[in-house]
Amino acid sequence: MLEFTTEFSLLWWVMAVLAVAWLVVWVYKSQQSIFGKKGAAILRVLRIVSLALLLFLLLKPELYIRKLEEKPRKLIWAIDHSRSMVMSKDSVEVRKLPTYLRTIADRVKGNLEVDVISFGSKVSENPDFNFNEPSTDGYAWIKHLQNTRLENEIAAVVLVSDGIFNSGYSPEYFAHELKVPVHVVAVGDTTQFPDASIYSVVYPKKVLPNTEFEIEIIAKALYLENIPLKIRLDGEGSRGEIATFRATSASESKSYKTFIKSNKPGIHRYSVTIDAVSKEKNTRNNTYVFYVEVIDERSKVLIIDEVKHPDVGVLREYFSKNTQNELVSKKPDSLRFLNSNFDFVVVHSPVHPLTFAFLQKNKALPILLISGFGTDPSGLSELIGRDVTRFSREDKAYPVANENFYKISSVNFLSIYSLPPLDVFYSISNVKAEDVLSFQKINGIPTNKPLISLLETDRKIALFHGEGLWKWKNKLQMEGDSNSFDQFFLKISRWLIHSEKKKPLEIAIPDKIQPEDKLLVKAYVYDQSNLPVSNAKVSITFTDTAGRKFEYSFAREGTVYTASAQNFAPGTYRWKAEAELAGVKQTESGILIVEENDLEISDLVANHDKLRKIAQNTEGKFYLVSHLDELEKDLLAQGFLPLIKEKTQKIRLIEWWPFFAIILILLTAEWFLRRYLGSY
Repeated sequence: MLEFTTEFSLLWWVMAVLAVAWLVVWVYKSQQSIFGKKGAAILRVLRIVSLALLLFLLLKPELYIRKLEEKPRKLIWAIDHSRSMVMSKDSVEVRKLPTYLRTIADRVKGNLEVDVISFGSKVSENPDFNFNEPSTDGYAWIKHLQNTRLENEIAAVVLVSDGIFNSGYSPEYFAHELKVPVHVVAVGDTTQFPDASIYSVVYPKKVLPNTEFEIEIIAKALYLENIPLKIRLDGEGSRGEIATFRATSASESKSYKTFIKSNKPGIHRYSVTIDAVSKEKNTRNNTYVFYVEVIDERSKVLIIDEVKHPDVGVLREYFSKNTQNELVSKKPDSLRFLNSNFDFVVVHSPVHPLTFAFLQKNKALPILLISGFGTDPSGLSELIGRDVTRFSREDKAYPVANENFYKISSVNFLSIYSLPPLDVFYSISNVKAEDVLSFQKINGIPTNKPLISLLETDRKIALFHGEGLWKWKNKLQMEGDSNSFDQFFLKISRWLIHSEKKKPLEIAIPDKIQPEDKLLVKAYVYDQSNLPVSNAKVSITFTDTAGRKFEYSFAREGTVYTASAQNFAPGTYRWKAEAELAGVKQTESGILIVEENDLEISDLVANHDKLRKIAQNTEGKFYLVSHLDELEKDLLAQGFLPLIKEKTQKIRLIEWWPFFAIILILLTAEWFLRRYLGSY
């Protein structure tokens, strides 16, 4: 398909061609006696056409050539690379997968293009087939394909897994979003043996000294009915038996809560152990180790008690149970002589003049503000520096996560769960998209109206444009995910408190790793103007509990310094980083925890029922790893339609040599004809 476009109107070209034609006719009319009537007519045509083509170039014409191309669609192999994949009777077949994938890629070549990705704790486009991932996120590969592949690019997905998904969201509820068949190749042993385990321990990561903190222990027993299993807790502040678990059914879980007294600051190791019995094949999951850091610091939070509202109740509950916060509650009348030594303030539907006076007086004090029904629009407008208009009736606004938001890390529950709407009573103008954590969806239509904004002017303001947060918490509790609500407000709190001033040396290092993980550390060095420098000498030293030191130097990549290390034994390590620039040394320190719990050995029973659901929900098929030949036959028998793409080639006529060749031929023909007829 061909298409011409010009920068200027063709009318100008037509007028110019008519003028040129008149001039050429006039010239050749006077030379008709030389060339003859017929010869002059031919010469006129040649000259007019060649000049018309040259004049056409003044319009800056472009030629578009559109072609339809067929391209094979992709067959995606998503292969579970967790350690449990090679801890079963199918380990030999699993190790042969690289060879099989090369064979299947050759056999479907021309019909399908094979891509292989691996998943575990992370997703990789370049699988190493080492099967050493410490955990299995069953949702990560789905999200990865949604973000990296075009909608119609994938013909089918082949999922190779044992169905033991121990982190992230369970994939059987989300695989259908790919809108392609997901064929499942099941690996592992589904035979269940008697097993006692500490499945999980829920505990605070940080606590204050000389306080009691609660932990929740979840124990599981499989085929151990009526056998008493003692549970012990060992660590600083607590030691000894805390419960006896006696299962009454073939498969049973039970939760136990207990309190631990925190003592001196530092990181403290605790272990929970359940009795092992002689029938067990896997005893490595009988002990769960966790670490709690005792810190001698807390955030001071002020709640201005303006209204009685369920939102205030859930926030008060969150800040009260979080031992990192010291919560103070004051009525507006008590704010007149209150000092401002708070880290941030929480207020719902501010309307009292003394509330606004206190907030205006303390201009640098961060605010977590919920704009509810009773909010004073003029006071709010002055406080946030934006126009505020009240609606005649409230909007029911559902949250839509801003995928490009960067101020805090992703808040998955905003998009994963169907959360109830917030009641929005006001329109707030001039909020930049980069400040919007969540937009509003009204009557099923996503809008660009902000629902949650993180604003930065003279102070930081976390602004909820509507009320009804208590409904979100109830919904998350019904979904069995009460932790997401707390984590959300933990991130909001940290953003409010965090100072933007850069330290001379900043270290990016994870808090926890698994023993087999490769530790990657990044360092950033800044001068007195807060500008990054690239000529510093940077090193980091790790010290274990026995006092042994392990030192690593950083390599420079532009203004980023990187160091890597691995083969850490389980335990706690204190690290100290040092940067030297122009004889001046800067230091930063912290603690690294190498975890002792192995998610991959806590449950080695393959879950083929979950894999079957994935296949059923996506109109795919279920295969055992020993029956890969059946999968191959089915794939070869299917007639996958190719992906048809339109390819457009743009040619500027002034750069297209055939066009000039035509003009040259016309001018040459005119010249030869004039010579032949007796001119020149």
